[in-house]
Amino acid sequence: MSFTTVTVWPSLTAILGGQVDAISAGYGAILPYTTGASAKLRMLAISSAERSPLSPNVPTIAEGANLPGFEAIAWIGMLAPAGTPTAVVQKLNTEIGRIAQRPDTQEWFARQGLISAYESPAIFAKRVETDVARYGKVVREVGAKAE
Repeated sequence: MSFTTVTVWPSLTAILGGQVDAISAGYGAILPYTTGASAKLRMLAISSAERSPLSPNVPTIAEGANLPGFEAIAWIGMLAPAGTPTAVVQKLNTEIGRIAQRPDTQEWFARQGLISAYESPAIFAKRVETDVARYGKVVREVGAKAE
């Protein structure tokens, strides 16, 4: 079995063209190819810690591969320069949260294969810190170098 994790568009082209048997790709990119009568791809597992409400029958990698605690997710966040006044951060956070919860925004997220996980600045900062530590460890262990 061949498997690729290169950037999503070459990967998608390769699996749809039969050059590889499996890929790892973002949910939004593959979603159009996994639903309906003419679906060309089958999702085997998702890398989040919990099943997605967008595809509740697809197991997590932790479940399917018996890897308790496995999670590899992409997140999108808003950042401000260090030293931005707390009042400004709070105002931005309030407005971003209000927009993120609107039905039209939620519908747009779903069409992109995204789930809104709106978080406070403190929780988001902890998520960034945790991911930097987790992936930094992986990079060091495998000896990866930027090219």
